[in-house]
Amino acid sequence: MKIPTKEEIIAYFRNFRLKTKYIVVLACFFVLFCFIGEQNIFATIKRSRTIRRTQKQLMLKREQIEQCKRDIRMLENTDSLEQIARERYYMHADSEDVYLVAD
Repeated sequence: MKIPTKEEIIAYFRNFRLKTKYIVVLACFFVLFCFIGEQNIFATIKRSRTIRRTQKQLMLKREQIEQCKRDIRMLENTDSLEQIARERYYMHADSEDVYLVAD
């Protein structure tokens, strides 16, 4: 094993300081972009959760719209109209008695 000279040791530490400066600058940029500012990691995670929640709500609303469209098609038929009125709104004719049976 060769013993390093004084010049080699000085050159090594100069290179080490230069590498350290680059590491410090990179670490500062990492902290800046990840934790500080509007586009930080926490805000990004929060936005992605909000997007997923909104997409679920959108799917539910689309299902409700489809159900309403089916109901509208059923209401175009007179027999279906009477059936819906009796089942959902408990309507009856004047000469009828309605009994509700709980399950």
